[in-house]
Amino acid sequence: MFRNGTPSNFIIFKKLCGTGATHGEAKVYKRHSIIIVPNTPVLKGKKEAIDENGNSKYPDIFVVYEGVSKQEVEVYLNGQVTFKKILCTPEAYILKVKPAIEENNNFNLFTDFFMLLDECDKITKDADFRYSLVAPLDDFFQFKNKAMISATALIPSDRRFEEHNFKRLYVKPKFNYKQNITIFDTNNIVATLKEELAKVGEEKVFIFLNSVELIQVIIELLQIEDFSKVFCAEKSKVKLIDSGFSNVSTELTDFKKYNFLTCKFFNAVDIDLEEKPNVILITDVLRKAFSMLDPYSDSVQIVGRFRNGIKNAVHISNSNKNLKWKEKQRAISFIKDAYDTYKDLEVMKAITTKEGAIVILTEAMTGSFIHSYIKENGEVDPYLVDGFLLDQAITGYYTHINKLNRAYLHSNFFRPTVIKMNYNINDAHIISMKLKSTASALIQNISEILRANENAPSNGVLNFDLGRSNEVIRKQHADIANFYDVIGFDSMAELEFNKSAIKLKVKKTEKELERNNPKLILKIQSLYKPDETPSEMEIAADFQVIYNDLGICEIARPSHLTRYYIASRTSNDQGIKVWKIKGKKVL
Repeated sequence: MFRNGTPSNFIIFKKLCGTGATHGEAKVYKRHSIIIVPNTPVLKGKKEAIDENGNSKYPDIFVVYEGVSKQEVEVYLNGQVTFKKILCTPEAYILKVKPAIEENNNFNLFTDFFMLLDECDKITKDADFRYSLVAPLDDFFQFKNKAMISATALIPSDRRFEEHNFKRLYVKPKFNYKQNITIFDTNNIVATLKEELAKVGEEKVFIFLNSVELIQVIIELLQIEDFSKVFCAEKSKVKLIDSGFSNVSTELTDFKKYNFLTCKFFNAVDIDLEEKPNVILITDVLRKAFSMLDPYSDSVQIVGRFRNGIKNAVHISNSNKNLKWKEKQRAISFIKDAYDTYKDLEVMKAITTKEGAIVILTEAMTGSFIHSYIKENGEVDPYLVDGFLLDQAITGYYTHINKLNRAYLHSNFFRPTVIKMNYNINDAHIISMKLKSTASALIQNISEILRANENAPSNGVLNFDLGRSNEVIRKQHADIANFYDVIGFDSMAELEFNKSAIKLKVKKTEKELERNNPKLILKIQSLYKPDETPSEMEIAADFQVIYNDLGICEIARPSHLTRYYIASRTSNDQGIKVWKIKGKKVL
């Protein structure tokens, strides 16, 4: 990419993925290099890469991640490779690469090696839950030669970049590189995905969604288990296998028709295919907030995974105007005010001698959200602040589809088109049916699905036919389906979908239905004629025979006579309790 090697003290914005920047540092440039990349799949991909002749594409590199020891790094350093090319995760650099080089008398870590932070946007994006990404930064500024690079590089607020006179370098192609993308604004992710999958026929589809739980729900609802494969991290793989889904892998191999990928494969992983696949991005802000995708980085990275290009790009998403977020200046003030208050508490704690006050102040400080943002030197970590600001901005995109569309436009990478898809059955009904929810919420969702399937949708509203799943829903939620069939949606809504109240009303209604069974009425009203006086014992026996014959699980009592006859209770000459029949009730 660069004739004289990656330039030092630059944050490099390569507009496209796969432009050869990492390739040059790993193979071409004649110097020792340490290339830090965020995820293990990238490292494995470089290690296993084969050229067109079947030979190793990077014969001189040494890849360090979990399972590779410090001793193995030492062996590589002392080996015959002239220019050492070490690719590692941030964690591996701190624990293995750095100590191995520092203990080797042949090398000076900071002057002999060029450090390249690849896909550096991950430092800002993921520092809040994987702080080890930030760990190499203190060393980074001590290197004589160093650079950061990404197709979606974010400008960090770390003052040290300015102190070391870092510059920005934008690498833009001369050809038209903008990618068309269709944004589906939908109230039913599953229905919209079903429509899109129907369009592609037998072509391969790659679906990017950062939730294995949601992936499993979608696969089950669309009944595509036999044609699907999930690619995710090891923990998620175990979770899926434990829940009964076995077609899952941590390695990008043996693709199927429908390939679902989590965020582990969003960045820097090359996917080499002969054909150009269909790519679908999915976001569900109503249930899985962490599935939000940043059009400026995530979407660009995902599309850039496919080295031979893609056929079509789609982003299916819902939106939520009630999402809580802060505009940039408000978010900055929020952090500043929290930090200032934290420091005030720190002063109060330092001057008080009261044990109770110290305990309360300590709890207030350590229990605050800002506590995790503060470094050992007492300063706020700029990468965590940058990550907070980024999260706020991304959340704002999903409050309305127009904001998401503008973000795609302003990314200067996409040409977006928005299509609205509104269905009679929405995400809350479909997905919440599978995910954990309260009993009343589940009852409401299932009953709303059953009602929607009975009524034709209004103008402009699409019908989502679950197909075989309608029967599956009734089988899996037979009790709720019975509630709906017996008392109907309106009665269930009046009872606020409370299961106990519904069961009582259903039981009462079912008894009323049994009592008004035409066969039962006909048989019972054929027993007696006006002026007859059957005894209570005879009535109970006659009724029980009919109940048993019709399968009614109820003990017959003499008083049941009044349900079907106009009659009065009296005694005959022998003092036996009898009922005098006056006529039949009209039922």
